[in-house]
Amino acid sequence: FQLKASELAEIIKLVKEYFPAASVFNSDATITSIRHKSDEELAMLHSLGYSKLYIGIENALQDVLEFMDKDHIVDEAYREIDRLHKAGFTYAAHFMTGVAGAGRWKESAEAMAEFLTVTKPDNIVNFSMFLSAHKLMREIDAGNFKPATELENLKEERQLVELLDISSENPIKWDSFHDWIHVRTTGHLPKDKDKILKILDSAIAKFEKLPDLYSMEMGIAENDDGYGFIGQESPSLK
Repeated sequence: FQLKASELAEIIKLVKEYFPAASVFNSDATITSIRHKSDEELAMLHSLGYSKLYIGIENALQDVLEFMDKDHIVDEAYREIDRLHKAGFTYAAHFMTGVAGAGRWKESAEAMAEFLTVTKPDNIVNFSMFLSAHKLMREIDAGNFKPATELENLKEERQLVELLDISSENPIKWDSFHDWIHVRTTGHLPKDKDKILKILDSAIAKFEKLPDLYSMEMGIAENDDGYGFIGQESPSLK
């Protein structure tokens, strides 16, 4: 969605020419890429078949967005998603548990729950943060960032699910990954809320009995499909 509206319109035209059955167009987007388009351009793209955008919100605390070098502020995210809705789009919200750092899981969940309740995404996806072996680890070594444990990430997710105010008339699809500790919750809110909370309560009870664990990206390794991350559950970070 970073391309100009005129370029996107031309691409849609070509796709429809070669694939006449194509009628719906979705893509990844950033808040900035929406901001760069006028209300008229958004409406035009929607009229051509553009339907849904997958947006990396990541977090709803302003200082966290700044520290993680996101290219938008919280108020802009509210405003641009409102413009999307008015143009007829739906959106999928991608966020990250753990991105606020140690000790902030509760306030992070509260801010994100308020944001999602107001902006009403079509679906919500959590990719729980793992620690980069590059820039973020340097910030940790410098004392500028203290990472959240996987237990805190689970608590953050639980608090968020608990606080989300979603009506049964407008359900939201939920999908949350904690890859390295193998915890995943899926379903539709509010229908599956109790089921999701039960899974998280069980995982929290388990990890409360274990040493602190942190998801780390240790590097890349070649596999049958090319290259992929290799990770580690590490109790060593303090």
